[in-house]
Amino acid sequence: MAREDNFDLINLDGPLSVEAILKTLQQRFMEGHCYTWIGPVLLCINPFEAPGPAVHAVLKHLCEQVLQEMANDQLPHALIFKGVCGSGKSFTADRLLLEMFQNTKRTDWLQDIRKYWQVSTVVLRAMGTASNEQNKDSSRIGRVVDFTIAELKIIKIKMNCFFLDQTRLVSPSAREQNYHIFYQMLAGLSPEERTKYQLNYHDVRTLHYLSQGMEPAETVPQLQSRFEAWKSSLAQLGIPLTDVLKVLSAVLLLGNTLFYEAKNQELQLQGAEELQSVATLLGIQPQSLQRGLTLRTYRSSRGPTVQSPCSAAAANGARDALVKALYIRTMVAVMRRINTLLRGVSQKTHVGGANGGHTYSSEPGMLHVVDMFGFENSEVNSLEQLCVNWTAEQLQHHYIQSLFSSTISRCTEEGVGPMFETAPYDCSPCLELIGGQDSGLLEMLNEETLSPRVSSEDIRIRMRRKFKSNDRFIPPAGSSSTFAIRHYCGTVIYDTYSLLNANADTLADDIIATFDGKVCKFGFVAHLFSVELSRDLLPDGTARGQMCRITPAYLQQASNPDNEVATTYVQDYQSNVQESLCGLLQAQQHHVLCLSSNDKQTSGHFDKEVVGQQIQSMAIFETVDFMQCAYSRSQMFEVFIERYSFLVSRVGSPRSTARETTEVLY
Repeated sequence: MAREDNFDLINLDGPLSVEAILKTLQQRFMEGHCYTWIGPVLLCINPFEAPGPAVHAVLKHLCEQVLQEMANDQLPHALIFKGVCGSGKSFTADRLLLEMFQNTKRTDWLQDIRKYWQVSTVVLRAMGTASNEQNKDSSRIGRVVDFTIAELKIIKIKMNCFFLDQTRLVSPSAREQNYHIFYQMLAGLSPEERTKYQLNYHDVRTLHYLSQGMEPAETVPQLQSRFEAWKSSLAQLGIPLTDVLKVLSAVLLLGNTLFYEAKNQELQLQGAEELQSVATLLGIQPQSLQRGLTLRTYRSSRGPTVQSPCSAAAANGARDALVKALYIRTMVAVMRRINTLLRGVSQKTHVGGANGGHTYSSEPGMLHVVDMFGFENSEVNSLEQLCVNWTAEQLQHHYIQSLFSSTISRCTEEGVGPMFETAPYDCSPCLELIGGQDSGLLEMLNEETLSPRVSSEDIRIRMRRKFKSNDRFIPPAGSSSTFAIRHYCGTVIYDTYSLLNANADTLADDIIATFDGKVCKFGFVAHLFSVELSRDLLPDGTARGQMCRITPAYLQQASNPDNEVATTYVQDYQSNVQESLCGLLQAQQHHVLCLSSNDKQTSGHFDKEVVGQQIQSMAIFETVDFMQCAYSRSQMFEVFIERYSFLVSRVGSPRSTARETTEVLY
């Protein structure tokens, strides 16, 4: 399978340097070549414009190469996309996934799958994408897509999604936006629909959860077009449009309610009309909703539960928690529907004979396509960015391990000194600092989150004490609420202010009780809380006096199905990510390195400083140096001898070492 564009950075003339690589990439970029090979590694530079036909040819070649290798070695394989936020990872991954459908054998089932895949991409892009400082279409969903393939036929697909960015829903930064779907919806709803969904007289400027951030750069017709595409795609997935729009409208209107304490210390409500509208949309009584937000049930050791009024801060926190729960659980319902469609039709042609399925001549192979979050360094970085960058650090570590560390180990075993000049940056210390099982920052945060009456100041004090000698950690200075971590892609400053609250991920059962089937007339939203409604409330449907989770049970740790041990947002995220990525260790890895051409998202502009920083941080110089030594095509001595010993009648003496025998053959 010859490449249409044969250029490869390992064939660079002259002394190898970062400047030589940068100059070559810039020249190719200006000629319209945004994709360049480094041996088997594909390097992609995001031009922030529509790709040309050459992109199709490059991705087609990569897809064919992976499928052919799967057919030959019958081993699991992984396609891993990595890069900074704004590097075009998700766009490139989507294009390659479409090539996967094109290059496998076509069946009636595959046509259905491709349709479901395309419409699911439209839905998830609208609901899981937002504009931030580095990328106007930043995907806030990490994906690991597992393909089961036999005889070049896709026979099963499963998509594992990770939805991280909850804070954006209630508090987007001033230079960022909320999720795209809200702006598309406001532009696309007809006057009759605005009335139906209680959004008359509202726009981006009057809705608090949207007015905090920037207004969309797209024109109204563009937003309307995207909204129509989203509605059509949702219908093709069999998801009721009205149900989802009711939830989205309720989310926006909840942001316009505010609780405050009057002079007599009584709790007052600003936005009573909006609260009434939210209650109507969610099929509950407004008095019931207000009680759920402003009263808290507590367990009594001497008798029945008791209720107590909340402070204004606690009531507004409960409002934001409900908003996060409604949106995230709706997203999870959509994701589960997508996987049900993919899994449901795949059973028609599953492997085996006993159940009437097709019998294949060889065992099906597994292909993991990994499109996780890109490295981020925003104006304000909190728990979500810490998790994002921990994930990016994990993928960089996988890359270095699979490419460099394994080769160094083989060289040591064979008594051969590595010929490449520079060892890449070691991510292990940073991974240990953040995610160490017994001593990491996230583990410490989990312990503090589950402890009663711990403050952000307590977190900062313990951080200084525990990590002060770690050279990857920069402790808070004085009374500052920030600390910093030296990542492979640069130093990032994180704010401790909201770490505990975000990690607790809690929602009072007083709020959940308002959606009990006896009082809630909206089946879709009651279903979103079905596990908690059946498990956590008293028999009469009232609150028991405990904190539930914003994150649905479906995404909580599999080892904790009965909620017997409290878990946190970070614990669940770490567990789910590590479970999804564990397959990479046994897989033959194919890497796609994605770079941003500039940090202004300017079409066709190549910023040498921005690209140069990524070349250094992502070990691209080291990759070219490594590939020029041909290690990716080398064989162990014993393998070489077994394959080529037939070429000579006598290979060395009986006492010859494997290396000496190889020298005779060579």
